Amino acid sequence: MIDEIILKIKKRVEMKESISPIEWLDYASQLNTLRSDDDDKLWEIGQSVAQEKQTFIEQGFSVAKATAMIQATNKYREFHQLQAKMDRITEEIRLSKIRARASQDEYWGQR
Repeated sequence: MIDEIILKIKKRVEMKESISPIEWLDYASQLNTLRSDDDDKLWEIGQSVAQEKQTFIEQGFSVAKATAMIQATNKYREFHQLQAKMDRITEEIRLSKIRARASQDEYWGQR
């Protein structure tokens, strides 16, 4: 669902459609509400990666070797991809609020 909202925003921006202040706030609210599932998934993956690293260290690998082994896993890649996605969502929420405020100020300034 989050990906659909982001895609909708992206398409409207690419088409240079006007987005009202209320729509920007609505997008921000939707993204903020729906991000909880991805936040939970990020924490779960992060904990799993940390546990794997701990297992390698307990098996006698050095911290550097354990880190290198973890960084080579798909789970580590998935963790960082999801982390980057969540950072983009946070930024989109922040920018949506700014756009809404700027659009509203522009609207009232034109009257």
